[in-house]
Amino acid sequence: MLLVILFILFQIGSTELQILLTIKFSEQCQILLWIVFFGSYSIKVPMITFHIWLLKTHVEAPMTRFVILVGILFKLRTYGF
Repeated sequence: MLLVILFILFQIGSTELQILLTIKFSEQCQILLWIVFFGSYSIKVPMITFHIWLLKTHVEAPMTRFVILVGILFKLRTYGF
């Protein structure tokens, strides 16, 4: 996702939302950007085939980190979709 954000920054010159709303990307570029963003969020959000790493994280994490992991980060990642 970082590489795609850098690509947008170098292509457009800004990552400001108001500027990005006025820019038209080609259809192939839009599809590629969507796939990369979807893939990066799919790895972080517990989705089928991408959530294998979460099992070990939940078991080994102390309670405070577990609460932060589940309560805050999952919701933020899901809102990213």
